[in-house]
Amino acid sequence: RNFMQRPSSLLIEVRKDLIWEFNNNKPIKPRFENAQMIARTLASAVQTYWMTDRAEKTKALNIFNDRYM
Repeated sequence: RNFMQRPSSLLIEVRKDLIWEFNNNKPIKPRFENAQMIARTLASAVQTYWMTDRAEKTKALNIFNDRYM
């Protein structure tokens, strides 16, 4: 689980009603502003993971390996 070369997966589900306007259960037009906001939020979260969380995990594993391996 902590192996740095381990492939990762990310699954994100977005409710259809957040990005489409419906009429009688049929999509009639996209909600572009909502879709853009959701995309920006997801991109920001992924950036935080790569720039902060992953970097901290890498640093912690390197310290552990230097001490105990």
